[in-house]
Amino acid sequence: MVAICIRGLPAEAKALLRLRAARNGVSMEEEVRRILFRALLQDGPAGEAAGMVVDRGAVDGYPDPP
Repeated sequence: MVAICIRGLPAEAKALLRLRAARNGVSMEEEVRRILFRALLQDGPAGEAAGMVVDRGAVDGYPDPP
């Protein structure tokens, strides 16, 4: 498992993230994972790599991108 630290995140972004996580019934950390995963699936070559991970079933439980 990898851990990252996001420095310089504006307070407004954190507040919006907290609200979005609450609305989705998950922790802020889980919400960030979901947002990041969806973004990677939609992004060109990175999306192709993420697609390979999905094919291997390594990310079960994450929602499909919109």
